[in-house]
Amino acid sequence: AKLEDWTGNPVRLFAYPFGGPANISYQSIDFVRKSGFTAAFSFIPGYWDPQRGRHTIGRDGLDIKAPTWLWHAWLNGSYDALYKVKAKLIK
Repeated sequence: AKLEDWTGNPVRLFAYPFGGPANISYQSIDFVRKSGFTAAFSFIPGYWDPQRGRHTIGRDGLDIKAPTWLWHAWLNGSYDALYKVKAKLIK
């Protein structure tokens, strides 16, 4: 309510503070939904998928000091392919 008072606008979106798979539970997702947020962002990477739901939309973080090639890979979707290869190699 304070943020809405300060901005004069409704707060419709939520970002889980840590947002990783170990930090989000079904209970927290349900709480966010019942609190009236229309969508919420997690730190679970991936493309938008309607089956995933509006309350676990993925977001990623990239350090401002990261090399230019990594920014390009990240922004054009190439990083997702690298992530999938890395995940397969780790298994």
